Amino acid sequence: MKKFMAKSLLLGVLLFLGILFGMQKAHNEMSEMKGEQPTSIEAPLFEKKNNVEAASPATAGTFETDKQQLQKEKSFNFFSYLGQKATALITSIFQTVITVVSFVIGEIIELLSM
Repeated sequence: MKKFMAKSLLLGVLLFLGILFGMQKAHNEMSEMKGEQPTSIEAPLFEKKNNVEAASPATAGTFETDKQQLQKEKSFNFFSYLGQKATALITSIFQTVITVVSFVIGEIIELLSM
């Protein structure tokens, strides 16, 4: 019975890790499809700042319109708020599940070592 429970628990943990790996892979692929550059941990050694543009009178007028457009876009979005709350809930649930699973694994290892 102990071997069955250990094998089942190991299989469950393996499947859970596979799901997490798949979610990370899907996230990376979606970012790549959107055209976003992958973030790198390493900082660039030299930064090129050749694309410096001076403000011209033609672009100064569009600044106000861009500012107004950004203020409109930052208005309250119910679905975004709902998504943030759902994400926080799911994160806390997974943290609790991981804590419980690690506790159970620790207890099983302790029982098997006796």
